Amino acid sequence: MDRLSKSGILLVLAVVGCQPADPPAQRDVPVVDRTRHSVDLDEIQFNTFKPNTPLIRLSDATDLLTVDLRDLIRPVTNPSYVPADQIRDLDLDDQVIGYTDGEQAWAFLVRVLNFREIVNGTFAGTPVVVTWCPLCLSAIVYDRRVDGRTLTFGNTSAVYESNMVMYDHETGSYWWQVAGRCVVGELNGRRLNPLPSILCSWSEWRQAHPQTLVLVPAEGLLAQHHRRDWPRYEREIDQGLFVYPVTKRSLDARLSPSTRVWLRGTGAEAKAIAIDQNQLSAHIANPDDSSPVKTSYTDPKNS
Repeated sequence: MDRLSKSGILLVLAVVGCQPADPPAQRDVPVVDRTRHSVDLDEIQFNTFKPNTPLIRLSDATDLLTVDLRDLIRPVTNPSYVPADQIRDLDLDDQVIGYTDGEQAWAFLVRVLNFREIVNGTFAGTPVVVTWCPLCLSAIVYDRRVDGRTLTFGNTSAVYESNMVMYDHETGSYWWQVAGRCVVGELNGRRLNPLPSILCSWSEWRQAHPQTLVLVPAEGLLAQHHRRDWPRYEREIDQGLFVYPVTKRSLDARLSPSTRVWLRGTGAEAKAIAIDQNQLSAHIANPDDSSPVKTSYTDPKNS
C-alpha cells in the first residue's frame, strides 16, 4: 500500500518477498488527545485507502476510526540489514537515504520506503527513526528520544500540508514528518532532533561507504516498482492540483511547489537551497569554513 497510488503516480510491477509482518497497531496505544493541538484539526486529513472514499478530517473522525487507520502503511519496527556486497537487484542510480554514526553506515532504499515510510531502529546505541514521505520526497532521520523518553513511531494514514503524519506509541500524539514537530496530543509542541543524513544514489553512497549495511525485505528480494510520469505530477502541483490538500499559507511565490531543495540547519536557522535541475546539484556553504561544497543530487525517476 502506498499514498501515491491515489493519483496513479506509482505503478507496481511486482512485489516479491516482503518483511515479516510487524505487529499491528496496538490497541493499548493511547488515543490522541485532540484538546492539545497547534494546527487546525480540519487540516489533518485521513486517507482510508478505499476506492471513491473522500479524505476524512481529524475533527470529524471517531476515535475508533483513528485507531483502525493506524499503520495501514506498515512501518518497519524490527529492521534487518545485509552488507552491501550481499545485496542484489539494485541499480546504481537507485535512491537511498544514507545515515552514518561516523563508524558504521546504513542505507535505506527508497523503493522499499515508498511502501513502509518509517523505520524504527537503534544505531550504535542511538534510538533513531528514518522517515520518508513520497508525496514531497522528504527524507529525514530523527533521534527518537524526547524529554528522556524513547518513542516508537507509527503511521496515522493522515496527511498535513500534503505530508505524512506520524504517531508515537507512548502517548498517541501526532507528529508532522517534515517539521519533526508534534502538532496534536500530549506532546504538542515538542520537537524531534534531526540527525545528519543524505538522499543520494546507491552508487554514491556505496562509494563513500563500501562497508555500509542495507535495509532489505526479509527474503532478500526487493519490491520492483517505478515512478510513472513524474513530470506530469510536477506540472499538476505547480498548477495547484495537489494530491492532498495544501493551504495557501504554505505556498511561497519565490519557488514553484515542485522545486526540490536541500535543507540546511533547523528551526529559525534553517535555510532551503534550491537545486539546479539542469545540473542536478546544489552549492551549499560549508559550515566549517567559507569554501563552497558542491552537493550531488539524484533525479527521482527511480524512487
